[in-house]
Amino acid sequence: MLHSKGLLETNELGEMKCDDPEDMDDEALVDFMSVDEQLDRLERIVDGLNKDLNDRIISFSHFAGHMKQRVTSLEDTFNLNKTKIRSDLFEGILKTDYHDRQLLS
Repeated sequence: MLHSKGLLETNELGEMKCDDPEDMDDEALVDFMSVDEQLDRLERIVDGLNKDLNDRIISFSHFAGHMKQRVTSLEDTFNLNKTKIRSDLFEGILKTDYHDRQLLS
């Protein structure tokens, strides 16, 4: 009677279907967990997030250090060649007939 009304699902052998925990989403699965299991699950999630955040912080620190070295190298190159760079700029402005001398100050 329940099966004919669509209230009872059965498999091909006529056995009652029950939800497989593997097929459930996290929210549905939490309903079947004890409080201790839920806390353990949350602890694992927080630990995973902590590890990811620490990895990203370390990666950012390395990247920032590398970028700082590159900027410092660029500044050093500019300071060593400041006169040549300015003369090249001035020559480029003359060749293109660009008349805004404000760039040179």
